[in-house]
Amino acid sequence: MKQIGSAGYESVMAIKDQYPLGAVAACVELTDELGPAEDMAGSWILYRARMRVPGLRMPNFKPFVTLGILMRVGKSRSDRRAYYRMVDPEGSKQALLDLGVPFQARAVAAAT
Repeated sequence: MKQIGSAGYESVMAIKDQYPLGAVAACVELTDELGPAEDMAGSWILYRARMRVPGLRMPNFKPFVTLGILMRVGKSRSDRRAYYRMVDPEGSKQALLDLGVPFQARAVAAAT
């Protein structure tokens, strides 16, 4: 099912460089693992993205917030760790598939 026209789909399709697409794939993987309602620390995203692209330098995720891929949802008490959620995980996932960017799709663990 195509998500053409959705916010996440259009935003991811606008990215032309492979390095940011690797970070988006990392966000999709984390969202699949944690669930769409859970917050992701920026350091978790960066760690996962660096597994794909060793040596990746991303000082922050503002470009992804500006594009509407991520939404900043909070920060820690020390103001050093930002937390994010994906705005449209399904649209972003479909865009990655259409662009041929590999990622590991996982099912969210069922609550017991």
